[in-house]
Amino acid sequence: MDIHEATAVYVFDPDFTQLLFVRHRKPPLAGRWLPPGGHVDAGETPEEGAVREVFEETGQQVELLDMTPDLPRHGSPRAWRMASPWLVQVEDLGDHRHLDFVYVAVATAPGALITEPDQPARWWGAEAAEDAAVLEDCRTHAAHLFAQRERFRSLWQAQRALRSAPVEEAGAPSGQPAGVRPGS
Repeated sequence: MDIHEATAVYVFDPDFTQLLFVRHRKPPLAGRWLPPGGHVDAGETPEEGAVREVFEETGQQVELLDMTPDLPRHGSPRAWRMASPWLVQVEDLGDHRHLDFVYVAVATAPGALITEPDQPARWWGAEAAEDAAVLEDCRTHAAHLFAQRERFRSLWQAQRALRSAPVEEAGAPSGQPAGVRPGS
């Protein structure tokens, strides 16, 4: 069975009181609510695919939370570390599998949701963990995320503070901000 790289992104609002979900339009998950995401395109990293998918499906700009912020983003000009996902899972979709890079993110300037045709999006509070319209594993994830929201808020605040610091990471090309892929 083929395995495709994919992303799923649990997007918090800046107050960490809601998560963003989309109602999937394709079988076998048609009609179920789940986090924005999709296939990683050729030539992009899972990190890039995650940000792109959220924007395409909801119109929201996001900042991914790096689950290992203490590790430098650049080791050398030829190698860099992408933001570490919250988890990596294998999802069986019948005719193929997804190797899902599951991220947690924050909407940086939440505004009106701009959705794809026939695929609405909405913000959900903690009730998402109880609603049967939300895919079962996504309810489990939502419950965990809401229970740990202060941890994620602290991680986001620390990440933002590091990004605003004037210090470049060791190995980052001169003048290139930390966390930016060489050549992008």
